[in-house]
Amino acid sequence: MNHHAPGGEKNMPCPEHTDADENTGFIARRIAERINASLIIACNYRIDPNKNVLTDYALQVSQWMPVFLVEIHGHGARKKENPRKPDDMTIEISSGSIERNKVSMAFSELLKQKFDATEQLKHYTISGDFSNIYFTARSTSKIIDNRWTSLHIELPPSLRIGNDLNLPPVADRLIDALIETINEFCI
Repeated sequence: MNHHAPGGEKNMPCPEHTDADENTGFIARRIAERINASLIIACNYRIDPNKNVLTDYALQVSQWMPVFLVEIHGHGARKKENPRKPDDMTIEISSGSIERNKVSMAFSELLKQKFDATEQLKHYTISGDFSNIYFTARSTSKIIDNRWTSLHIELPPSLRIGNDLNLPPVADRLIDALIETINEFCI
């Protein structure tokens, strides 16, 4: 699940979450198709589907009752406006609380191994430590739900938006690394 918008579409009509997660829906779709997983893409919502348990997104996830829930989002890499925010070379992964930190740490370490083995990705930083990330997902209803194991992944623009506003070439390597990690970690 994500707040998808095509590249170049920066804003959504949602007052609680105006930033569009440009191109994350394309990444999530490719992953879901290759691992044969269920997929929901939130596009142009007028409310934040992550914060409201009565949205069609939340109700569908509850109906599916997954063992694992992986949400793919995009951050704006705005470190200059707030030094705590991640930069364009940082991926943040959370499971929504310090109590679930072992999950996000283990996933991020496994993903980092895949990145380190890939020339185009090895310069990225991956943080899964709840105490050190900005996008904690602590109020994201489906991430903090104890009925499943959840991962909230925040990707920087450089992995989502190319010069032509489509996915950049490096996105193929990112998708491969995420698929390998999901397969090893979740399946």
